[in-house]
Amino acid sequence: MKHITLNHSDKVSNEEFRVTFVHAPDRGYADTQQYGAKFMPVWAYTLASHITETSHFRLSLHDCRFQKEHEIPEADVFLFSGINQDLSNLQRVRSDLKIRFPEVPSIIGGPICWSFNQAESLELLEGFDHIFIGDGEDEIEGILDVIRQGAVLQGILRAKKRFPISDAVPFYRPMLDSTIERYYGAVLEVSRGCPFLCEFCDIRVMENNNRAHNKSSELIIEELDHLCKLGVNQVLLACDNFIGDLNWAEEVIDKIIEWQDKTSYRPALYTWLTVNLYKSKSLMMKMRRAGFDMLFIGVESFNHNSLLETAKVQNSVLDMVSVLREIQSYGFIIVAGLIFGFDSDEEDCFDLTLKGLKDAALLSGDPSLLEALPGTPLYRRIKLAGRLREEADFLRRNDYWLATQGSREPISSI
Repeated sequence: MKHITLNHSDKVSNEEFRVTFVHAPDRGYADTQQYGAKFMPVWAYTLASHITETSHFRLSLHDCRFQKEHEIPEADVFLFSGINQDLSNLQRVRSDLKIRFPEVPSIIGGPICWSFNQAESLELLEGFDHIFIGDGEDEIEGILDVIRQGAVLQGILRAKKRFPISDAVPFYRPMLDSTIERYYGAVLEVSRGCPFLCEFCDIRVMENNNRAHNKSSELIIEELDHLCKLGVNQVLLACDNFIGDLNWAEEVIDKIIEWQDKTSYRPALYTWLTVNLYKSKSLMMKMRRAGFDMLFIGVESFNHNSLLETAKVQNSVLDMVSVLREIQSYGFIIVAGLIFGFDSDEEDCFDLTLKGLKDAALLSGDPSLLEALPGTPLYRRIKLAGRLREEADFLRRNDYWLATQGSREPISSI
């Protein structure tokens, strides 16, 4: 990837620098994950909050789930983020923008970048002018300033360090307040990291992500209060594992209950966590009192050998049906994450799963096929065994994007 020089020097002193956050997830995958409900793109609001409000930047959000892609207005820079499953759609939207606005640079960050970096597959993102690897909160304003001033910016950018989420700040209010009403619910990131070692999961790809990094309970309450004042009544507390730090989780729940007692607000809360919740009966009681009505739990499989194969040790030692019934007895609705395609799966894996769902009295399941996500231990194992599909096979699924790109120079790092 070339190091490019952008000439915006005529805008530095007299004009606002237009920054557009482009949210372009894979629609099929996103709809499956959220059952058709459209939640706010938390990455855009988070990054916006770390751009100084009194600076020269004018921020806007274009969510391709609501707004037509060909109506994305001209900007001075386009910002993208996504996960691995979004690759094809991100490439397509970026390609269309490149045709319409060939001089406007693009930056992509998020999980897709650090995952592909681990897998040494960043060439899959070479349609973007800049690739950012790592946490962007501390870096975003400086990067935009470099582009605004027309200076040279490397093709591949890397965060100097992990961003301590304990230093997070409130959402950028102008963008949040003007757009939140179109979403089914709000998303509030509260924690990052997970102590477990599931082979297929890319959470651990990030440096130092093997433990919980938590947002302060005070900021969580401040954000919940503001969201409720805007009329929000559904909030996803986004994290890698809400009970990765039990002491912090209990503190947050206590603060939510205290806040509810002082106000009339009681939003429905939803989060992601592990089945280990069953061990914390007092916490389950508090969570129900606080308004948690739905939980996503990665069950993955009712086949003991499949759980061992994928190092899902926290599940493999349990009587899963009994544990799920125990958690539901407190009034929670469990959305069970399910994966098919483990080497240990037999021909009866679907029948075994249906029996497990019925025996556990689960109302909802979220099935998917096993994917070797770049950067994960599963990816490395499958690749070493010669079982990974060649990149050419993967790229053919993105033939629209490839057909519009032409030849490119190899990506180079800083």
